[in-house]
Order: sequence, then C-alpha cells, then structure tokens
Amino acid sequence: MISYVMVGVKDIHKSSKLYDAIFTQLGAKRTWETDTFITWSVGEGTDFCITLPYDGNSATVGNGSMVALHASNPEEVDKIYGIAIASGATDEGA
Repeated sequence: MISYVMVGVKDIHKSSKLYDAIFTQLGAKRTWETDTFITWSVGEGTDFCITLPYDGNSATVGNGSMVALHASNPEEVDKIYGIAIASGATDEGA
C-alpha cells in the first residue's frame, strides 16, 4: 500500500552520506538521484527518499515529508486525485 516515504533535509549531500551508511547495512541501494532528491530501495516494497523541500523553504517538521500510496496505473491516480479534490483537498501544483 505505501510506495515510498520521503523526508525533507537541509543538506542533501551530508544527509545522503548518513543514509548511504545506514542503508548499505540494510541491503538497500540508491535507485534514483537528482541534485535535490535521492531514493534508496531493496528492490521491492517501500522506498525511502530524502529531498530538499519543493517549495524552497527550510526542511522543518513536516516540510518536505511525504508518504506516497501505491496506485496500479495512471488512471487510478487520476481517479484518486479527483476523489481527493472532491473531498476538499487542495493541489500545490503539478
């Protein structure tokens, strides 16, 4: 059900060294990386990600954090998005 967990960080390079050490011990490897985002995975199940917050503000409690729910296909994502908006959710942008 949970696809990934993401936490916001203030320093992507310093934080990645910490998580590299931890996840190497746990058998996980980096599976996706940009200048502002890194994901580790053991190949199946939930991924763990760190990111500089999208809004450009500092990573604080909750800012930059995200839990993603797994969807089977883009159509399911669109349907769930519509349900969320109809239920009062707001969209922070594409």
